[in-house]
Amino acid sequence: MAVTTFGVTAAVVRADYFPHLSDFSTDSNPTLATVSRIIDQKAATLEGRLKQESITASAITVATDAAYLWCQATLTLMAAIRSMEAAAQQDPAILKAWRAELVERWTELDDKGYLALGLGT
Repeated sequence: MAVTTFGVTAAVVRADYFPHLSDFSTDSNPTLATVSRIIDQKAATLEGRLKQESITASAITVATDAAYLWCQATLTLMAAIRSMEAAAQQDPAILKAWRAELVERWTELDDKGYLALGLGT
């Protein structure tokens, strides 16, 4: 079964975190293939984290729901961090800020479970 990527593509990662760069391609650093693979790998990580909270990623399907958007934003952030790490020219200050944001998201998920995603009451 394929991982749930919540509509995250290399184009989404670029638009949200690297708008100053050209599209990922076969010649970019990292390449389009690498970013696509990173998205799948990080989607698997996200699925595992959701499963720890008894949340099934594949059940979150409505693109306008809070849970979907939370997962989409988290996966995009995860992919951006890993893509920046894979790039030849990194910005340590940005990576530190993005990593801190991701830690906050994981903490919120751990502390609030479904409520972090806007599910339940």
